[in-house]
Amino acid sequence: MLKTLLNSLKGTDWEMLTDFVSPVFFDVVPTLGMANVFGKIAKDYANKPLFRNVSEEIQSKIGDPLAVKLAPGEKANNKGWIQELSSDDKKNFGEKVLQLYFAQLFSCDVNILDLRAQSFSSISTWSPNSIYYRWNPEFKDAVSLMYKGFYLDDNEAFKTGLRQMNLEHAADIFRSHFGSGDQDAVVFKLSEFKKSFHAIFVSCKENRAKLHPDFFALGVYLVCLYDNLEALGVPLNVRRAFSAAQGLS
Repeated sequence: MLKTLLNSLKGTDWEMLTDFVSPVFFDVVPTLGMANVFGKIAKDYANKPLFRNVSEEIQSKIGDPLAVKLAPGEKANNKGWIQELSSDDKKNFGEKVLQLYFAQLFSCDVNILDLRAQSFSSISTWSPNSIYYRWNPEFKDAVSLMYKGFYLDDNEAFKTGLRQMNLEHAADIFRSHFGSGDQDAVVFKLSEFKKSFHAIFVSCKENRAKLHPDFFALGVYLVCLYDNLEALGVPLNVRRAFSAAQGLS
């Protein structure tokens, strides 16, 4: 039933929700839990008053420090304007989007997932669709700990975050996905993201490990991020964006 529902979204604005799902995914995520997460996102999508409240909450916590105006309800332009930016401006914009990604995770209980290029009408104006999700607190803390462990070179914290998500068996896949070196010149490709997530799902199946249902919402969040950053086509300093977001939390 859930597969049929997801397939029905192809060709719609909701297609992004299916972009990272491979056949193995349905073997490693509890069907009922994932259906609940999907249903929550779909139900909240229609609740515009609640989205305005969510936007105000997020704006107060991270929007002003990042100099980003959250403008829900305003029609964003298509992403063609991004291609007119200089290479340096693309890098600045890409790192700002990365800061938004990290800062929401670290600082906000509810995150707006729509970071797609088309949800921005300028470098500093974000007009996302009402696709948002309130994390399970334990899951959010585990994801945050995983990122902080990796980018702060704290291997114990990194492994603890993964263990809390039942993903310690996939530690090498995550390290490979994040990249070696200083992560100061990362080029984002959606195809590589899908490849990494498929490998994670396969590892879960082989290790008889079940993923937390919120992993579906995290996947949507990451698909939106990659949609934006792939369109920029420039290397980005992820570690610097992470450090800047840390300063906001």
